[in-house]
Amino acid sequence: MIIGFGFGSPLTALLMLVVTGFLSYYFFKALKRLRYGREEYPPYYLEDKEELKRRK
Repeated sequence: MIIGFGFGSPLTALLMLVVTGFLSYYFFKALKRLRYGREEYPPYYLEDKEELKRRK
């Protein structure tokens, strides 16, 4: 989702590229945050983590 080529002056095109880049980045971060919370891990991850602790 990058818009910015072929519209007006080069400065306008660059500004549009930067703005759409930031929008895409924050949209991706918001979707990722909704999908998994920081404290919510899949059960298999927790089992592997406990196994690694026991091996040490």
